[in-house]
Amino acid sequence: MKIGNKGVIEIQFKWIYIGIVGTVIMLVSGTIVFNLTRSGEEITDIDSEYYLEVLFSDLYSSSEAEHNISLSSLEVEFDTAKNSCNFFRTRGSLSQGKSIGHIPLFSPKYVKDTMLTYSKSWRIPFNAGNFLFITDSGTQYVFVGGNENMQSYLPEKMKKISVSNTQSLQEQDSYYRIRFVSFSPSHNPSQFSLPSWVSSMPDEQVSGVQMFLSSGRVIFFKKEGNKLVEDAITHVIPDIEDPTWLAVLYSENKDSYECNMLGDVNTPDGNTKALRRSNFVARILRQRAEKIRNSDKLPSKCMQYDSRYREGEQHFREFLDITDNMLDSGLMRQDHVTSLKRVSNELLDVDSNLDSASISCPTLVS
Repeated sequence: MKIGNKGVIEIQFKWIYIGIVGTVIMLVSGTIVFNLTRSGEEITDIDSEYYLEVLFSDLYSSSEAEHNISLSSLEVEFDTAKNSCNFFRTRGSLSQGKSIGHIPLFSPKYVKDTMLTYSKSWRIPFNAGNFLFITDSGTQYVFVGGNENMQSYLPEKMKKISVSNTQSLQEQDSYYRIRFVSFSPSHNPSQFSLPSWVSSMPDEQVSGVQMFLSSGRVIFFKKEGNKLVEDAITHVIPDIEDPTWLAVLYSENKDSYECNMLGDVNTPDGNTKALRRSNFVARILRQRAEKIRNSDKLPSKCMQYDSRYREGEQHFREFLDITDNMLDSGLMRQDHVTSLKRVSNELLDVDSNLDSASISCPTLVS
């Protein structure tokens, strides 16, 4: 099934009057409707999980796309542990659930009502696949301390608001989960004065993140009573254009974020998550750079740039060393992410020289 860049998807779990389990796709006024039906019986958890598995795969492949997905009464649970982020299931199901497989999927532990999805390619600087972001209409992201300039980088359908301070946040019955977000050192979530209506919410439904994009450092916060307390620290690529900071914003916690970046050790296909795939692609591109440099079909005007191709090969080797270290250690350290950003910029610099108007030689990453 193909899904356009923007649309509404309704997954309706209803009684069935057709003799087989099927997927009916109807495109009416930009709305894609999935009818999951079974003759004479209510839909089962296994049926629901099967169709969601197909849906997630299709959403993942639709880069730079947003969708609303009506789940009706269904609630979806995602694995969010450090070494287990590879399965989802309908909440309350006793099954292991369905595998997310190789998809880096960043989300809260539970989503319900209307699921909001967004996919974005990860270029580091070559295309290393997509990230799939999932939240729901009942989750509000509260940006504290004047982060209006970040709005253009956020999905349009995300439920978000900017406030100068937490006390100015007005109570809204439509939200059951709140995540506070700060990009400023002067707005530390542990010092936020939570409104009384937020303090009365269950602790697991309120959280916070503080990001320092210049260094890539990220602090997760959890709610304890009437305050937010520091929970864990991780790192993202220090670049506003890089979607790893969005991955943190959507993730349930540090463990969930790092598992989808580094891989799920409990399942083989879970080991092909974001960084493993980038490592695999870099290995292929390094070999390609060597073949270009040694090719007898390389235009004579490009042969003088042998040193640039060698430089590119060296940058790919360094990229592989960094990602190998990250995968072996299972850590997202600050020196890791800043080194990846530096090598990414160096590869782009080599490409820009090879792709200049006067040269137009084969490039390495584009």
